[in-house]
Amino acid sequence: MKPTFIKERMVVNGRVYFPRKKRTTGLAAHPSPEEIDPKVLPVGRVSVDTVGFGELLRDLISEMRSVGAAYPLEYLEAMQNLSLVNPDVAQMIDNIVQLGNTGHKVMVESDSEQVRDAAIEELNRFNMTVFGRFGGIDGFVNSALAQIGRGGAISIEWVVSEDLTGIDKMVFVPLKEIRFLYDPASGEYAPHQKTCDLTQGDQGLIALNTATYQYCAMQTLDNSPYAVPPILSALESITIQRDIVKNLRFIAKKMGILGFVNFLIRAPKQSPGEKTEEYIARCQQFLDQQAQHLKHNYRDGIAVGLMDSFTVEHHSITGDAAGAKDLFEMNEQQVFSGLKADPALHGRTYSTTETYAGVVYEKMLSIITNYQRTVRSVLEYGYKLHLSLRGIDYQSLWIEFEPSKSLSAQRDETTYATRLANLKILHDQGIIDQNQFAQEAGYDRPAEEGPLREMLQEPGKVQKALDNLVEYIVQGNASESVSVSIARHEQRKKMLEAQLQNLKAREPNTPLLTPYAVKPMLINLDEILTKDVVQANAYFKGLFPEQVKMTAKKEGRSVFYEAAGRVNLTRLMRFATPINGAPNWTILELLAPR
Repeated sequence: MKPTFIKERMVVNGRVYFPRKKRTTGLAAHPSPEEIDPKVLPVGRVSVDTVGFGELLRDLISEMRSVGAAYPLEYLEAMQNLSLVNPDVAQMIDNIVQLGNTGHKVMVESDSEQVRDAAIEELNRFNMTVFGRFGGIDGFVNSALAQIGRGGAISIEWVVSEDLTGIDKMVFVPLKEIRFLYDPASGEYAPHQKTCDLTQGDQGLIALNTATYQYCAMQTLDNSPYAVPPILSALESITIQRDIVKNLRFIAKKMGILGFVNFLIRAPKQSPGEKTEEYIARCQQFLDQQAQHLKHNYRDGIAVGLMDSFTVEHHSITGDAAGAKDLFEMNEQQVFSGLKADPALHGRTYSTTETYAGVVYEKMLSIITNYQRTVRSVLEYGYKLHLSLRGIDYQSLWIEFEPSKSLSAQRDETTYATRLANLKILHDQGIIDQNQFAQEAGYDRPAEEGPLREMLQEPGKVQKALDNLVEYIVQGNASESVSVSIARHEQRKKMLEAQLQNLKAREPNTPLLTPYAVKPMLINLDEILTKDVVQANAYFKGLFPEQVKMTAKKEGRSVFYEAAGRVNLTRLMRFATPINGAPNWTILELLAPR
């Protein structure tokens, strides 16, 4: 069913947009790029960059109309800030980026090699221009992986050029500003961007065009359209961690890391007739003076004073703080559990063995694969949309991330060799075919329909079996079962010959550079020598890269010379068209054995 659209005029930042508002039943919420009508695409960007905070009334109006998430959406901004200032969260995001961006290849299939090359060249230009603000495609992949780590989804908009001939740029739309409104007519959740200006869009909500905007969640809760952030479950433990660090900061600032020093100074004697208030004030002034002197002297680790004038006492706070270390480690492990990360990947040993570290690394690579799938889905959509707008008619396009580095490459190679051996047994027994063999071995399709070497040897084996059966009949052992066996072998032979003929027909027709193969393509030497002997001699000298060795031979009464050397057949084949018909006598006939 062809979709119908209602064009509604919208003015954003002085620019006029016609976002797609409704669609008929049968059109998916995120249509395929090949099926999108360029006429319904918005010209330029629909989302906006927010620079301030809205009023409470705007928040209430927009929030009441949007679909509620399973968690307060304000947490998204808090998680974004934590990824910048909290060391554990920042390292978790960095691990995802470093392990996830392994590089990737763009695979394009087309009936024409020229079209395929044009698509690859266009996508190379696309990566340099559209992703230029990120430093290229690798910078975009890094940012996309980090956005998934912070908020659990990728939120981007592909900005189409004004003439609808391609994509000009790509922008990230903050996840904290995305709101979904439920459309009862279509049963879909329509994405909107929450802005700070009530005059923009519909009461501060801008409808995002699903043909150019993508919200790809790695994981959702039931039917909620909002993504579940990976670090959401770590927020409570991080809050406790901040309180613990705050207390440690207070102790370190007030008492020092190694403890504190107590100076007990002998009080001055009270003078005769001195009032008590005056004496206390004089003692306080004396303590202040002594404190300044001790601070100055003890700063370098030296305390100077008169004997019996004061007493120094050192009080350590680490001796009674053994439980604090266990408490901090327990909370830190809870933080790592909430981050879905292992302490070993964050530099915390906690008695981790090498074997356990390898298991943790393999698990992390499995988690990273899910992140890569989300990035791959977004990139494939953008590539397909751009090529469709450019009018490049390709067959299929997909992205393959490079495999991550393994900690046990030798073990993986041994496992792969064992797997290939098992697959070969299944193939030889006829349980799986050549296509399934290739797919199980990690290839998209086989290069040949079957093992070529075995196929070439099979007709000889069948013919040998036929010869044995015929000899068996000649010896007077004819029977009906033997006749059936001969018929079956002859049918098998015909089938093999047909398969080999099919394979030969698919092979490129390349000339075989042998004297007998190129001899019919050469011109007559007599006519060359007749026209220009000097030029002919110079040409024939160029045919031989080194001197030709002449050896005298004698057979009976005949004496002749045998030439041994090399000839450049490539230069010889430049003369492809004979003069006045086929050649009568060529140099290859002189060299070819008889």
